[in-house]
Amino acid sequence: MNSLYPLVENIILDKLLGSQSPFTHKSKFVFGMFVLAATLALLAVVFVAIGAYLWLQTTQPAHIAAFCTAGMIFAGFIISVIVSLGFSAYRKMRIKRVQKETQLIVAQLLESSEAQLKEYVENAPASSMALAVIAGFISGKFMD
Repeated sequence: MNSLYPLVENIILDKLLGSQSPFTHKSKFVFGMFVLAATLALLAVVFVAIGAYLWLQTTQPAHIAAFCTAGMIFAGFIISVIVSLGFSAYRKMRIKRVQKETQLIVAQLLESSEAQLKEYVENAPASSMALAVIAGFISGKFMD
C-alpha cells in the first residue's frame, strides 16, 4: 500500500499542474490581444528608430547617426532581455512554490486518509474492497 502513495501523488500533481491547469491556459482572445500588442510595439520601435536616425542626422554625419541609432536599439534589446529573464525566473519560482505547497497538501491528505481508512479496512475488508473497486471505476471513467 505504501508503494502506491508516490503513484497517487504523481497522478494528482499531474492533473493539478499539468498542461490542462489554469496556470497555463490562455484563451484565443488573450493570445490575439498579445499578438496585437506585440505588433504595435514593434511598429513603435521602428518609428522611434527612424525618428532617432533622422534627428541625429541633422546634427551628426550619416554614419555616426546610424551607429548611434543601432546602439539605442541594441540597448533596448538588452534591457528587454534582462526584464524577460527576470520575469521568467519569478514565474518559475512561483510555480515551484505552488508545486511544493500542493505536494505538502497531498502528503497530508494521504497521511490522514491512511489513518482513517486503515481501521475501516481491518474491520470490514470485503466492503472496503467493493468501495475501492467502485472508486477505481469512477476515477478511471472520469479522469481521462
